[in-house]
Amino acid sequence: MIVDPTKLNLAFQFNSDSSFKYSYSLTVSGLADGSFLLYDDIEAAAVPEPASLFLLGSGAILLAGCLWRNKILGK
Repeated sequence: MIVDPTKLNLAFQFNSDSSFKYSYSLTVSGLADGSFLLYDDIEAAAVPEPASLFLLGSGAILLAGCLWRNKILGK
């Protein structure tokens, strides 16, 4: 099956919530009798969230700075 943008024959209804769990339905029209539709749901690989690493790194740098300052000032 070839999707022709000038003839809309595929329609998706996409529903998602705040957790990004989703569901969708596929409505197809215009297929000849006896034909079939091969559908492959491909999802991108999960990308790790950089915010956690940034927070841990910032905390470690802040802790090291405080320890270094106390060592220099002799407190």
